[in-house]
Amino acid sequence: MSGVPLPVIIGATMIVLGVILGVYIAIKASTNSNRDKDRLD
Repeated sequence: MSGVPLPVIIGATMIVLGVILGVYIAIKASTNSNRDKDRLD
């Protein structure tokens, strides 16, 4: 029972990668918007 089904591993990996990418894109978007505001000012 120690073996985990492959679909479970793939699903968990995709969820983790999705969360990491979401946070990374959100931070990158916020920094880009802040830079644009500084340029406009």
